[in-house]
Amino acid sequence: MKRSKFKRYERPTSENHDIDVQARRHLPLRLNILTGIVGVLLLALVVQLFHLDVVDYKAMKARLNQTTQTIVKVNNAPRGEIYDNTGKALITNEANQAIIYTKKRGITTDEMLRTANRLAEYISMPTKDLTTRDKKDYYLADEKHSEDILNRIPKEKLQKTEQSAAATYKLQLEYVPSEDINYDEKQLTAVAIYKKMNGAQTLTPTFIKNHDVDDKEVALVGEHANELEGVSTSVDWTRHYTKQAKPVKSILGVVSSETTGLPEELAKEYLKKGYSLNDRVGLSYLEKSYEDVLHGRNGELKIVTNNEQEIVEQKTIKKARKGDDIKLTINSDFQDKLAELMKKNTQNIAGANPCFEGAYTVVMNPETGAIIGMSGYAVNPKNGKISEDTLGAMNKAFIPGSIVKPATITSGYQNHVISGNAVLTDTPIILGKGPSAVRKSSVFNRSGTMQLNAVQALTMSSNVYMMQIVFRMLDIKYTPGMTMPNDISPIDKLRKTYAEYGLGTSTGVDIDGETEGFINKEFHDKDGNIKPGAQGSMLDLSFGNYDTYSPLQLAQYVSTLYNKGKRVAPHFVEGIYESNPNGGLGKEIRPIETKVLNTVELSKSEWDIIHKGMYQVTHAPNGTAYSLANSTKFNLSAKTGTAETTGYNRFTKRNQDTVNSTIISYVNDQSKDKTKLAVVVVLPKMNKHTEDANSIAKQIYDLYYDTFQYKTQD
Repeated sequence: MKRSKFKRYERPTSENHDIDVQARRHLPLRLNILTGIVGVLLLALVVQLFHLDVVDYKAMKARLNQTTQTIVKVNNAPRGEIYDNTGKALITNEANQAIIYTKKRGITTDEMLRTANRLAEYISMPTKDLTTRDKKDYYLADEKHSEDILNRIPKEKLQKTEQSAAATYKLQLEYVPSEDINYDEKQLTAVAIYKKMNGAQTLTPTFIKNHDVDDKEVALVGEHANELEGVSTSVDWTRHYTKQAKPVKSILGVVSSETTGLPEELAKEYLKKGYSLNDRVGLSYLEKSYEDVLHGRNGELKIVTNNEQEIVEQKTIKKARKGDDIKLTINSDFQDKLAELMKKNTQNIAGANPCFEGAYTVVMNPETGAIIGMSGYAVNPKNGKISEDTLGAMNKAFIPGSIVKPATITSGYQNHVISGNAVLTDTPIILGKGPSAVRKSSVFNRSGTMQLNAVQALTMSSNVYMMQIVFRMLDIKYTPGMTMPNDISPIDKLRKTYAEYGLGTSTGVDIDGETEGFINKEFHDKDGNIKPGAQGSMLDLSFGNYDTYSPLQLAQYVSTLYNKGKRVAPHFVEGIYESNPNGGLGKEIRPIETKVLNTVELSKSEWDIIHKGMYQVTHAPNGTAYSLANSTKFNLSAKTGTAETTGYNRFTKRNQDTVNSTIISYVNDQSKDKTKLAVVVVLPKMNKHTEDANSIAKQIYDLYYDTFQYKTQD
């Protein structure tokens, strides 16, 4: 018989029944406890919501609307302007319309990309300097492009970047296809804009375009301001050189752009002073040396951002202030005529002198150090091409010749080897015997013997008189054919005196870039022995045929002679002035005072002897600049110099013997006027000694008289 497929019901036992009943009794209790807990939680939630929505409503609302204020510097303060000593503008600031961008915190490259693309519809940008890297940066700014490139990179290469964002990005750059960055002109404009935006500092207004911004671009940017986040219009400035600046432009120097900003070597120093990295600063000469004066005071901008880092307010809290102006000692009209004079003479001399390397002059007030004019023209020895080289008057050095003789006599006085108007023998100096003997003499006395005092030695320019001073420093008496002792101490003695005059040392001029000349000090070999020829170089040094000096150093030197030992620092700036909102110079803030660097100590009688010798150079018939005696409106004292050199002849393609021709001069106290004026002229690598330097000096004095009469220019 088959069994039923249904399970037979079995009555529960008494034990099982009791357990079941007990479990059902506990169930309502658990549910009640659970329900109670849920109820308490719901009540707490309701209370909290009530607290937030009612009690803390204002606080929460304020928190949701919380903003952050940031103060940033705005580096668009115009620089101070530069004027000549009559108040004519040389450098001014030209206002430009500009498009600026302020980058918000937390902005993504994708957001900047969209703004750049929109802005490219309304403005043009220079694109010729864009690099392949710039184009790839723009390409990867698109999130889709960035993801696509990441997917192309093999996983094993990505793993090697060790989750470094910089390393990953560098890898992405390598995988950007060149065909994908072959942009048209409109896209390149967007690339240029994005580059500016991406390089901007957070919350710091940065110029997108500040040159050649036209009215249409300004109008379009203003009209679409709502869709150009962080973009607005502003005003910027650029340096403008006037017509009068042309003859002194090289002295004025240049200013960096907002792109180049602070020079790397000076960045730390400027940042300590409160500059920003993209501040424009002077890079050379007057612009650099007077940076603290010319640099404007940056303004400050308060930028308010909300919780989403959106800029909700911009407000100027400190206006930018233009830098102070400077007034030069140079008269631009005189400087312009001086440059033409020097250019014309350079052209004339170069035609007959194939080794000639240029002409340089410095015109100065010897009493104050004010530079009235400075000019130079260089001649390329290989092709004869002439070029403006005004800075060569302070950054090039030449062997000067006999102009150092007043300083050599000074050294003789200071070292007590001569006194008063000492008489010494001028006769050819012969050192050594036989074929190797060295012969040195004065130009006017190649073979005879004559007695000269100090005044005559300066008047006739005696080389031997100066060498006799060296012999006395060595405490020896010259005899023909003698051998020089192993003692070159006079070199240091001479150079010590020369440096007191400013020769072979810094002049203290108020702009950077001057040379101190070439001063050789290697007179001993590695074993301490005197090198061959050192003794002869010592003698050459005494009459100016060894060390080299700049024309500016010679101008300070002759000024020190004029001042009877008071060495003053040359300067190009006459005074510092407040900015005038109506144009031109404002109120003087600070004049540039005469700066005395040191004093050459001599007695009054010793100065009288040196001054008499320089007076006789231009007034005695045997003086080397006698041609200047009555040829100018001024009564002059001077010292000429001729140094033996070697120059390259561009026609024969060979080196040949040449001479440097030099004159230092000043208006002396015998002049009927009170004009304070000194003139230096240097002509390197002439074929032979000529009167050209004297002639140019005369022309400069005539030019000064025609321009100012007897008035002293500060």
